[in-house]
Amino acid sequence: MDDHRTIELCLANIVNSVNDAIVSLDENLRIVFLNRAAENLFECTGGTLVGQSVDKCKPLNDVITQLNLTELTPVAGQTKAMRQLEGRRGAGEIFYMEVAVAGARINGLLYFTAIIRDVSQEYKMERALYQSQKTQVVALLARGIAHDFNNILAAILGHLDLVELATDLSASLKKPVHYAQTAARRGAELVNRLVAFTRESETKEAPLDLDRFVGEVVFVLRHSFDRRIKVEHFQDSSPTWLVHADVNQMMQVVLALCLNARDSMPSGGELSIRVAKVQFSLGESAPRKTGDFVRLTIGDTGEGVPQEVVGRMFEPSFTGGEFGKGGGFGLSIAQSMIVAFGGWIEVESVSGRGTQFDVYLPRLLQEVANSEGAVRAEPESSDLDGHEAILLMEHEESLRVVMRSILEYRGYRIVTVATGEEAVEKYVQAQPRFDLVLMDLDMPRSAGWEAVAKIQQHNPAVAIILLSARGVENERAVGLGTPGFLAKPFQNSALVSVVRQTLDRFRKTQKANIPNPSTDQE
Repeated sequence: MDDHRTIELCLANIVNSVNDAIVSLDENLRIVFLNRAAENLFECTGGTLVGQSVDKCKPLNDVITQLNLTELTPVAGQTKAMRQLEGRRGAGEIFYMEVAVAGARINGLLYFTAIIRDVSQEYKMERALYQSQKTQVVALLARGIAHDFNNILAAILGHLDLVELATDLSASLKKPVHYAQTAARRGAELVNRLVAFTRESETKEAPLDLDRFVGEVVFVLRHSFDRRIKVEHFQDSSPTWLVHADVNQMMQVVLALCLNARDSMPSGGELSIRVAKVQFSLGESAPRKTGDFVRLTIGDTGEGVPQEVVGRMFEPSFTGGEFGKGGGFGLSIAQSMIVAFGGWIEVESVSGRGTQFDVYLPRLLQEVANSEGAVRAEPESSDLDGHEAILLMEHEESLRVVMRSILEYRGYRIVTVATGEEAVEKYVQAQPRFDLVLMDLDMPRSAGWEAVAKIQQHNPAVAIILLSARGVENERAVGLGTPGFLAKPFQNSALVSVVRQTLDRFRKTQKANIPNPSTDQE
């Protein structure tokens, strides 16, 4: 073998080992060379195309047409670079690429060489980052709006509850007042659930009642999806099965599947969500495992997904193009989260008849009672009355007025202030001390937290109930040792119950800390 042939083979091996597609054409746009990466990218065979016109390979011809090679002057070293061209593979799948083209004259003939890099994964990551940033902005706006809206609803509900207690309220007005209370509480529930969905928190796996969780998601979907899409939740009547998962990541999974289902039904349809318990034994086909599982099924009556797409839906670099108009974004992330929880996702689809996703999660073998869901007995109405002195700091005047009315109706002595600075001043100067402080946290510059810290410095044993419309302050409140937290909006009975229970608990704590004289003498 001569040196020239050896060099030629070495260069061919080098070019074929490159991940980027390399295509050479002559001035008549006949294919001179294709490396293996180009064959894979455009799903064509180079051995049958060399010497043929580029239009024999339609995916490659589409790219070359976009490049407009006639504008490239064949000057040595000159390269024409283009970014983010869109192409299609042989099967029709859309992908994105970066292309650099160079032209040269060899033995008087004009040749062009294009180096094409598939950047579909990078493009998808950029879109995901962009969507994530948009989501963060929307979440921030939603939390801000929810804060103000919850304050408004708290004031409305407080006044309505006071009206309901009026002894001279006519029978004809009781029903409208009840309807107004119900509507306001439904609004408050919807706002709080939306805020919960936008809440940022660290990943924390814990026992999760999947059927109950799905019910909360369905509540939001029914209020946000096109009314032409019927959202059905088929509840399992058998005893609850729990899974071990992070609630925020499960929210991402369910929303990703539901949003793709929604996009597949532009003219309306039915979205069904069902939770069931299943058991797999030995002999089940992969990827199923043996044992007890909880299956979450999300099905739609939409356009369906072509079979060539179904097998690739969960690939990180895959974008389905026109599939569902949503492109299947979020599915690969959803699958990775479920796999991390020890489960998997299966999908079935029929064109024109819809798609069904089945999410399998291992059943939590030891069912753990949800302490937050425990039902507490409400005190009798007469047991809620009191005479203690309470300092109320609430920056929203309408809410401050109604809270004062509610507590004074029960016999409490109320002093109100509108700022954290006033609260600290009133508390320090008060003689005797206030029995309880009701502190609003929703003020600029963390003034509520600062006031809490200053009051605790003055009296570490102070009884404080924190109020917030954001619903995310409870853990921080516990960390500061404050005995109570109340999320806005709240019912009048909830406010009075928390006040009474906190005062009673505080009194018992004080008694327990008083030294026993007889014990000291011993």
